[in-house]
Amino acid sequence: NGELTEYVTPLKQIIFFRLMKQLSEVYSNMTIQNFEQAASIVPFNIAEKWMANAARSHGINIQINYQQQAIVFGAPRKVDMKSMRQPLMEIGYKLQSAMNRVHPGLSGAKERQEKKELHSSLVQRI
Repeated sequence: NGELTEYVTPLKQIIFFRLMKQLSEVYSNMTIQNFEQAASIVPFNIAEKWMANAARSHGINIQINYQQQAIVFGAPRKVDMKSMRQPLMEIGYKLQSAMNRVHPGLSGAKERQEKKELHSSLVQRI
């Protein structure tokens, strides 16, 4: 219908980018052939342009490797200790909480023993 043709491309873009998000959550990479089958709503040359624009304007991490005929979702990340600190601390607190539920007096007794040993070693040094 001629009245709705102006909505076709934006609708295809919405569907395409939702598909891209889902694929990137499931796969770290996939072949271009499999991608073309999954994203058959648009030809690959248009999908390629949309991916390139999204990578530039929205910071989406996606690479098209023509040599290996693959699409790589995400980018290799270097380990940033600042970004790892908070999740590791949360895991530590949750593990400590779980240990207290499993064996309630263990951590308190162990801490008291360590403090006692530290205190006695300090007294011996003085």
